[in-house]
Amino acid sequence: MDPNRSSALHGVMWAVLGAVVALAAVYALGIGRQQAASTPVAASGPTDELRARIDALERAEAERLKRNAAPAPVAPARVEPAPPAQPPLAVAPPPAPARPSAAAKPKPAPRAAQKPAPRVEAPPPAPVFKPEPAPATPPPPPPVALAPRVTAPTSAETLANADRLIARGAYAEAVAALQPLAERDNARAQVRLADLYLEGRGVARNETEGLRLMRRAATQGDGEAQFKMGELYARGNAVQQNNFQAYIWYNAASRRGYPGASAAQERIGATLQPVEIEQAAKLGEKLAQAGR
Repeated sequence: MDPNRSSALHGVMWAVLGAVVALAAVYALGIGRQQAASTPVAASGPTDELRARIDALERAEAERLKRNAAPAPVAPARVEPAPPAQPPLAVAPPPAPARPSAAAKPKPAPRAAQKPAPRVEAPPPAPVFKPEPAPATPPPPPPVALAPRVTAPTSAETLANADRLIARGAYAEAVAALQPLAERDNARAQVRLADLYLEGRGVARNETEGLRLMRRAATQGDGEAQFKMGELYARGNAVQQNNFQAYIWYNAASRRGYPGASAAQERIGATLQPVEIEQAAKLGEKLAQAGR
């Protein structure tokens, strides 16, 4: 039920009830007055008390009516939620026109009345693209002729070349060819280079360097170098003359089989004592064993 209507109904009911009470009070008051008029008043006490009660009831009823007459508080209006929006109605597509039956099919217009159809020209043919020929592969370059590999000459080839240069008198070239080989301790190259230094051919004469190279080759067991050391000591060239040393080197060369060494040994031995010859022979034997 609506709260506003309920409050109004209660107000009416209380108003009716108040009116009934008021009427009863008036009625009772009238009866009381009639009885009072007919009955002598013995005392004023009870009548005043009743009147006071009635006045109180009237005042209470008046206040109640005043309260009921005041406007009832208006309850806030209830806001109902808006109903959800209805989806748009689907509009049915218009019905397709009915196909005319064969009987209702219109007859074609006369041929004379028809317009000629427009002439449709065929599109031009698409151009045909021919692939370009691949460039010709250039011929391979001619093979490069490799220079012949130059190999270093062997020791024997260097010595043979030096002998040819010495025979031709090209001593400086012979020195240049023999020098690297002599530094590598080649005894044959040291002997030839020592001769060039001792004689001063192709290079400045240097007896010290010539003697050093000759002794180095002789101690390695070269028979030619040993014989030439005996010659140096026997003649006193680049060294002080010494027959004992000459016999030692001649003896070593003789033991190595160098030609002419035995005859030179006998010639020098004639100048020595048997004890010197014996000692020199022992030393020559040791030198002959070198390089073996």
